[in-house]
Amino acid sequence: MYELIREIDPEGVASRQFGQQNIVRGDYTVSGPNRILSVDGHHKLSLWGFEVYAGIDAYSRYITWIHVGISTRTAIAVLRLYLDHLKEHGTLPYTIRSDRGTETHMMANAHCQLHQELNPHAAWNDHYWYGTSTANQRIESCWRHMSKGQTIVWKVYIADKVYGYD
Repeated sequence: MYELIREIDPEGVASRQFGQQNIVRGDYTVSGPNRILSVDGHHKLSLWGFEVYAGIDAYSRYITWIHVGISTRTAIAVLRLYLDHLKEHGTLPYTIRSDRGTETHMMANAHCQLHQELNPHAAWNDHYWYGTSTANQRIESCWRHMSKGQTIVWKVYIADKVYGYD
């Protein structure tokens, strides 16, 4: 099937392989550093055993943590990455933005409990925002840049070595 699609629509296949889609997002304003931490997984290399999970400051777009491993889709792994982030940076982000993946629930609970320790009246939805992965603009932008600059190189290399594609 793939070979047939390559014959019928080679330009479409090439544009999808090399991330040439134009994606336009609306305005997104963040009031300052450490206000919103955007977290998400990048699973473009999962087929070959590499999983990536990261958090970025939505204001500065600074990558506060990035982890490459064999398992980033577990709640324990993501919670550990979050707690390591807190220990390393010594500050609690005001809000975390993520998708509703099964790996985020423990992190969300820990984040909100920490805020409630500081302020017993802290509301969950003030400090943790769930939404679609595609709406998490800051981290998705980071993934697009990574895909264009790095991931595609590895996908082509692996495809060539494993499947004999050019």
